Amino acid sequence: MKDLIDKLVGALPFFGRRLVALLPAPKSAVLALDLESDSALEEAFTFVAVCFGIAFLAQIPFFFGKENREVLFGILAVQSALAFALNVVLAVVVWKVVGGKLAWKKVVAATCYFSGVSTLLFLFFSLVGAGAFKVLDGVGYQQVMSGNATDAAALSASSGFRIFLIFLGLGFVATYVWIFCVWGAYRELMQVSKGRSTVALILFVLLSPVLFLVQMAMSATLAQSGGPALPDDLLGQWQLVQQSDSEGVHSARSVLYTFSPPRWKMMRAGEYFLTDIHGSSNGKCLITTMKQEFGQVSVQGSTMDLMPARRTETKKDQCAGVTVEAATDLSKTEYHYKIDQEPSGWTLCLNDRFGQTCLTPKKH
Repeated sequence: MKDLIDKLVGALPFFGRRLVALLPAPKSAVLALDLESDSALEEAFTFVAVCFGIAFLAQIPFFFGKENREVLFGILAVQSALAFALNVVLAVVVWKVVGGKLAWKKVVAATCYFSGVSTLLFLFFSLVGAGAFKVLDGVGYQQVMSGNATDAAALSASSGFRIFLIFLGLGFVATYVWIFCVWGAYRELMQVSKGRSTVALILFVLLSPVLFLVQMAMSATLAQSGGPALPDDLLGQWQLVQQSDSEGVHSARSVLYTFSPPRWKMMRAGEYFLTDIHGSSNGKCLITTMKQEFGQVSVQGSTMDLMPARRTETKKDQCAGVTVEAATDLSKTEYHYKIDQEPSGWTLCLNDRFGQTCLTPKKH
């Protein structure tokens, strides 16, 4: 990660000069460049690489439960390269259809500059929308960003989520406006009339949704190969039941974990639901504390990560006649886990800095 940041910093002066020239007059800025020079492609690829790097760094706060940033960057880099290649192919196809004179080196270089700026435009709107979503609806925001949103009705009623969608829509509009602004540069490079250029633009706009679906399919394939799936022997319900008596106080605890496979094949993380109930009674009144949470669970080797989308704690004190319910922090929980087959049956043991908890399969 440090090497990535160092390279970005080193390329910023060149990137800044090109960006300042491109934003107010993209067509004239690109046509003024010597796209036939030996360094044309190197400079163009440097520009688009800085754009993708900035986009990645800006999105790091939104990556829930993903500690291996280098691996994640590698996956996103492959996705970005595929998306860029598909954009070049689509541009070449539509210009070929209208009889454009292809100059591959120029087309690739121009697409680097135009794709880089469109990436930053969409990034700006998506980050503003995500920020508004987080401020207005923190719980819904964490559920959506962690991939654990299950209540469609609650999301549709969330003003934060609606604003987020509006800004995403504005991002798409800004991207297409940018395409319209830079299309004249392609027309000059392809040496075609304005009429043929208009036909090519219409074809590009109509085919770009297909391109987006292809990119999504490729992303799904990469996600499937991105890490190990949830182990089959972990799936199902695991429980712990404890009871004890001390100095006239009877205590009981019930813990139930439910581990489910990924809801969609493109997801590597599964889902979990936890209910932890602890109660104590002195024979006159009862005090109970119930913790509930759900979210994503991922396994890497002997390490299990629980990334909660929601976590609540409810305390009922019949002695004082008080009930308190509160949402707790959504920090990740990491366990070292082990599943063994003992003579008495299967056990799942979870270890963290607070100790060990061992559970057995729930009997139905």
